[in-house]
Amino acid sequence: MKKSGVLTSSGGMGLMWYSSKMFGNFVLDLDFMSHAPNTNSGVFLRVPNFVTSDDYIYNSFEIQIYDADSLSIHGTGAVYDAEPAKLNAVNPTGEWNHYRITFQDDWIKLN
Repeated sequence: MKKSGVLTSSGGMGLMWYSSKMFGNFVLDLDFMSHAPNTNSGVFLRVPNFVTSDDYIYNSFEIQIYDADSLSIHGTGAVYDAEPAKLNAVNPTGEWNHYRITFQDDWIKLN
């Protein structure tokens, strides 16, 4: 982490994973910015136990970050492969975006 508090990554299937505590129901506030057009990323929720492979992709929920595919089940704000974004609210490349993700039981709300 830089002194600014901003986490950065580049390339590949990198995973920044918080493992100190497992969460059930929660509200997660975060800001994100893409530095290049068509950046494909996401926020994974309820990742099972210790991650040793990319199996977490198939056993958790992903809130998508991908501005090139805005209103599909793969666009920014979608629950990947499950529910499309309700509206195209992603800011242009190089600008900050904000997510507030509420996960209550089996219900996900994004605003």
